[in-house]
Amino acid sequence: MAERESTQLEDLVRYLVEPLVNDPESITVTEIAEEKKATTVMRLEVAQDDIGRVIGRQGRVIRSLRTLMTVASQSLDQPVTLDLVD
Repeated sequence: MAERESTQLEDLVRYLVEPLVNDPESITVTEIAEEKKATTVMRLEVAQDDIGRVIGRQGRVIRSLRTLMTVASQSLDQPVTLDLVD
């Protein structure tokens, strides 16, 4: 079975998150298109020990990542949201 190519947004999420975590091999980014809302959801999964690092103090890191995803998605003319999966 052929592995599907990752999108630019998936690569961007991985690029931004890898330096933040202790276990970069555990990073999983999944792109889900929500046709009803005409948006794309990027689901980010990291190791349990790294969740706090990705969230940051008072949610600053995840908020910044979401802002960067919003800016990056403007060139696609389709809103993108970033969800961190527990």
